[in-house]
Order: sequence, then C-alpha cells, then structure tokens
Amino acid sequence: MENSHPPPIYTSSLTSPWATRHLCLLDRSCTILTSMTLRVKCSPEPLLTVKRSKQWSQTKRMVYILTAKKPQKYPYGRSRIIYIGTTGKGTQRPAVSAVNKASEAFGELRGVREIETYIVTCGGIRSVPTWEHLESSLLAIFVGRYHHLPWYNKKRGSIRYAEDVTLFKRKALEQIILKFQTAK
Repeated sequence: MENSHPPPIYTSSLTSPWATRHLCLLDRSCTILTSMTLRVKCSPEPLLTVKRSKQWSQTKRMVYILTAKKPQKYPYGRSRIIYIGTTGKGTQRPAVSAVNKASEAFGELRGVREIETYIVTCGGIRSVPTWEHLESSLLAIFVGRYHHLPWYNKKRGSIRYAEDVTLFKRKALEQIILKFQTAK
C-alpha cells in the first residue's frame, strides 16, 4: 500500500531566540512549530477581594467610598478618601471603579499601594433617588471640611454646601467622613 503523502521534512532555524522548527512537506506548505515556552506567575496575595454584605444584597443603588491606606494631603488636612461615587447602573460598579481608580492612583498618588472600597447605603423614599442625594451630601461635607473634592472626583453633586444637607443627619455624614481621616 502506497502513502498518498510524502514523509515530512523537518528543518530548524536556531538563529533567533525563538527557536522554531518548520514542518515542511514536499509540496512546499510549511507549518511553524515554536519550541520556546513562556513563564507563568501568580501573585502570592489576592489583588481584589469581594466580601458578601447585607448592604450589598439589600439594594441595587448605593454610594461607595474608595480609600487609600496612606492619608492624602488636602488644603485643610489629610484624608484617606480618594473617591466618592454612586452605583447608578448596578451593584458591579464599585468593583469596576475600584480597579479603574486603583490603576490611576498607583501611578499618580505617592505612597498608594492598596485601595479599599466601603459601601454607604440609606433608606429609600418613593420617587426620590436617595443614593444620589447621599453621594452629593457626602461630597458637600467633604468639601466643607477639606476645601477640595476627593482626588478622583471631577465634579460636585447637586448639594453645594454642607449647610444645605436636609435629607440626612449632618452629624452622621461627618462621622463617615471623619472615619477615614487617620491611617489604619
């Protein structure tokens, strides 16, 4: 019985760091086989940990605060808060935002090696986007205290001054902001 294909001819090219082996048939069709492998590494510690929380499961809309381990300088003091945001589109936003803001902060903010995400929720009122008012109120309290927005917030909310906060107890909001004033 006769073979329909001629036996393959192997040629090697060892001139480059990527040693290649060519599998060439007599009809001049070649396939390149690489003999070099790439190294694979896994980080020793987890880079992102997501914990189950009652706050996470009870509401789809919430406010989250991104904090750095090292307090950042603001015109009137130091705070670990670098961003206050809201989940207008769903609960996956804090994780996505944390990764995006972290990649920015690691390159720009000095001494930032770790970023944590905290969730802040509130009760609801029918036909009132309370999570937006909460975010705006927290930003107003922050600006009232430090005279500057958190480093990664671009604009203020609808509430401009801490004195204009009406939906929430001002003291409770101040305690949340002061919780992140000193290093852990």
